[in-house]
Amino acid sequence: MLHSTYRVPWWLACRLKPRAQQQLLVRLSSRANAEQPARLMAVHVMHGLGNRLRALASALSFAAETQRELVIIWPRDQHVDASFESLFSLVRGGESDTKPTEVGGESIRGQDWLVVEYDTSDPIPWPLEPLISSDPTWNSVAAFNYMEVDGHNANKGAVIGALDHISSVYVKTAFVLNPANASLTSWTPDCERLRAQLRLRAPLQRRVNKLELQGLRDMVGVHVRNLDMQHDIKSLDAEHEYGKESTAEMLMWRRKASYSNFAAEMHRIIADASGTKFYVASDTPEILARLKESFPRRILSIRRMCTTRSAACLEEAVVDLFALAKTKRLLGSNWSSFTEAAARLG
Repeated sequence: MLHSTYRVPWWLACRLKPRAQQQLLVRLSSRANAEQPARLMAVHVMHGLGNRLRALASALSFAAETQRELVIIWPRDQHVDASFESLFSLVRGGESDTKPTEVGGESIRGQDWLVVEYDTSDPIPWPLEPLISSDPTWNSVAAFNYMEVDGHNANKGAVIGALDHISSVYVKTAFVLNPANASLTSWTPDCERLRAQLRLRAPLQRRVNKLELQGLRDMVGVHVRNLDMQHDIKSLDAEHEYGKESTAEMLMWRRKASYSNFAAEMHRIIADASGTKFYVASDTPEILARLKESFPRRILSIRRMCTTRSAACLEEAVVDLFALAKTKRLLGSNWSSFTEAAARLG
């Protein structure tokens, strides 16, 4: 029925797990009425964890404001080699919440995230013609691709116009959406929705809870994003993926996220408030070690065993991310989507 009644493309419908298929069917049927067909939005989140959460936050608002059911397409690739459910609770709002979670007047308590996961051997092609040829349902999908590396008119600034009479929307992005109606997605409601609905998987949340018992909420969060692109994702051609200018700017900001710059700012903070302690997260273990030496008994951190994009490393990364979001103030790195994600969740 997802395909025949609600025109959900086979590529999406077949890759949802059975429970998610059932929930999507129930939600679409409850939305359908004589005046408006049930509507779907598929957001294909890309690049690293911070970029994906930025795109998800924007899509949450867009889907809610246009009354669409949201499906997340989550690739396991060189940027994030971890499944969505290995990092986050599949229940929107978290398993342990005791009361309904409402965002924009709509309760999402008890709803699962609807997630399609795939690896690089089974991607959605761009343009979509190969899919259209085997499943004409894709002809009724308004498709937007913000990932310019894909070519074929992919455009980071593509404007999403009025879609009142279109049932399904597909957006591939690592960025905030750009609707013609700017009120459909903006910083404050995007962040509120992300905070209300995204929860860590229970074992990871327990690690954050233990940090809170050590005074996390009274600390200043520090995120040092220093690792250069060559050592960050070794198999990545950064200039091809991000463009020459963006890669150069990214490298410049990562070099500025140095031990000396952060240490100087931390000293200034202590001068204003002598009792200040810090929660520090960094992709460079050497910087973390130097900060601990320079600020004895003032720094809390987790023991990071690795800094790659593997599933195990990303579990540590999301603990850092949600811990940073719990601090009272954030001292972050420019041009870092991870710092941005901590701000969105905080």
